Amino acid sequence: MLRRPPRPHANRMRRQAHPGPDAADRKREQRRLAQRDYRRRLDAGHITVVVEIDNAVIEMLVTNRWLLDCECDDRKKIGAALSAMVADAANG
Repeated sequence: MLRRPPRPHANRMRRQAHPGPDAADRKREQRRLAQRDYRRRLDAGHITVVVEIDNAVIEMLVTNRWLLDCECDDRKKIGAALSAMVADAANG
């Protein structure tokens, strides 16, 4: 009769190496830079908001050439296009 090869212990399969002190330093630096960017935007009079949009808005951005077809899945590009469109409308 054939037997299955032994499976490693389930916890051993999930265990990863400890991230170490460098990971904490990197995270701290990322937070510091994010806070710096936030303060710069605030000082410039800009705010960041969460906006819920659907495919119709994305299609409108593409139709009006604020967004390229290949950028439809990129959240940062969509946000930048929406922001540029609103700023253009506000400035006349």
